[in-house]
Amino acid sequence: MAGTLSFPIDTAFKAMVAQAVEAKKPLMLVKDQGVYLMVRGRTGEDNKVVYARGLNPSNVEFDDWYDKAHRICGGDDFGENIPTDFFAKAIAGGAKTLKVKLTATRMSLEATQ
Repeated sequence: MAGTLSFPIDTAFKAMVAQAVEAKKPLMLVKDQGVYLMVRGRTGEDNKVVYARGLNPSNVEFDDWYDKAHRICGGDDFGENIPTDFFAKAIAGGAKTLKVKLTATRMSLEATQ
């Protein structure tokens, strides 16, 4: 297990971060049916969810997203809390992409132009 997840900082991403800030909740990196970020504790249609590039089961073939998710994130499903501060600063700084780098023992975040 190791690799990098990439999330475009687009309108949907900004709306998700705004929702988290307003609710005073962290975001969660989730691996289950795809790999995505969401606001912790929110459910239903109003919860903003942003999938990592190539890992959205709605528009990527099962074998493609599943194999990629397994290679980068490992075999188990998980949810990992991430404070919203990093995301809000990345947006304010004009970042275009968020990268989540994973190894067997670490997770790091990087915002790029």
